[in-house]
Amino acid sequence: MKILMALAVVASKQCESCTVAQMKSALKNGATKEEIMETMEVISVTSGAPAVAACRDALKLLK
Repeated sequence: MKILMALAVVASKQCESCTVAQMKSALKNGATKEEIMETMEVISVTSGAPAVAACRDALKLLK
């Protein structure tokens, strides 16, 4: 899903407001929690903890 690739890209740039916007878009377009968490694993491996930290507020949208 291209939206999840966009989430990974903005997370790698550590743009918190961008990650929230991309997360909303991903959820609106039918991304599952499992797909999003898999994307978070990719973000963690490729961009590290700072990129994952940029997703804090975005991950709250999964509740």
